Amino acid sequence: MSSIPFRSLGNSGISVSALGLGCMGMSFLYGPTDEAENMRVLHRYLDLGGNFLDTAEVYGPYTNEELLGRFLKEIQRESVVVATKFGFRLENGVAKQSEVSGGGKRSGREKGLFTGSIRSCLGSSARKRYDPDSGHKTGSLPGG
Repeated sequence: MSSIPFRSLGNSGISVSALGLGCMGMSFLYGPTDEAENMRVLHRYLDLGGNFLDTAEVYGPYTNEELLGRFLKEIQRESVVVATKFGFRLENGVAKQSEVSGGGKRSGREKGLFTGSIRSCLGSSARKRYDPDSGHKTGSLPGG
């Protein structure tokens, strides 16, 4: 039994652990990383009762989402919630500024990474997309 408390994610019906696991350091910023050790940490976090993983396309860039994509193939997909951030303008692998308005053009690699690394492991178990305007699940994730 988990000792980590859980919280409702708005009106979505999704429950997440109050203690999330930020995955940035597994592929970005703090120096060389060890994928086997990162996978052990991810599995241990789930074993301890956590279910909320945080990543971003800019971590690596892209390599953190790819790592989580490999991890998600090893577990029961419904057991975790993945939060990712996107919209950064990347030049030569470096984030220059946020383009959260959605007006920025993204390369084919950038467009395909979420669908390629994380979505590939979601399959038919993909969570429904939550529409914050209506407070309801609206269907499958975009592009799925």
